[in-house]
Amino acid sequence: MTDPESCLALELDTPEMRTFKKEHMVAGGGQIYLQPQDFAAPQMSVILWSHDEVYPKRFFDEAGAALAECTTYATADAPDDTMGDDWQATSIPTPAMGDQSFGVRIGREQFDMAVDYLWVRSGRNLISVRMRTGYTQSNDKRPAKYARGVLDELAR
Repeated sequence: MTDPESCLALELDTPEMRTFKKEHMVAGGGQIYLQPQDFAAPQMSVILWSHDEVYPKRFFDEAGAALAECTTYATADAPDDTMGDDWQATSIPTPAMGDQSFGVRIGREQFDMAVDYLWVRSGRNLISVRMRTGYTQSNDKRPAKYARGVLDELAR
């Protein structure tokens, strides 16, 4: 849950987006890359979901629109939970790839903690590259490199 609720779109997780995934996903898999140093070490996950229909462009449009109103928002794990501390969301450099791409950093600057999300829509496929990082760190090229690798494999 988020307040405002539209902020769920930043992680492509609105009720409509979850319903589409439930009704149309035909395959999914991923890989997690870890640096086993400490809690704050960068971590990356790369996930690919395939659907029986083209992944909707409007979901990416909603995510982009949500970024304008979700620069700061609160979250809760369940409907009865109290909304927690504010999170900040900012756009990150996002290369044009696939049919459409969207990038966002969600984090808490005061703790120098963030997650960079790069989403790529390519036909019936949705690629997610997520990187846990420091809030002030620049990761312009790393998520794109992994997303490009998945796109290259899909083209084979």
